[in-house]
Amino acid sequence: MSNSRPSRRRRALAAVALAVLAAPAALAGADAPRAIHVRYDDLNLDSDAGTQALYRRLARAATRVCELEGLRDLASLHRAEVCYRDALHGAVVAVHNERLSALYRAREPNSAS
Repeated sequence: MSNSRPSRRRRALAAVALAVLAAPAALAGADAPRAIHVRYDDLNLDSDAGTQALYRRLARAATRVCELEGLRDLASLHRAEVCYRDALHGAVVAVHNERLSALYRAREPNSAS
């Protein structure tokens, strides 16, 4: 498959990652679920560089969706951390790529996937 012209399945999976990230935002106490579109049709997930780039994008999106930065009280921080873990895990599962899943397991040793 060429990287310049992504398949329909690959484009659909990018949208799935977005939907999975949106759902856990409620756990962080947001009034309405937030979503961030995470694109990866420009990445080659058959390479370490592409897989690592997608992981970074998903982690940044989960941080933003779950409003993890700048929290001061422990209850809010705990909710945001749970949201982050759930969002990142859900996005990795939704992409359904073994290389990404392996990277996630290596970086999140307490993960269940």
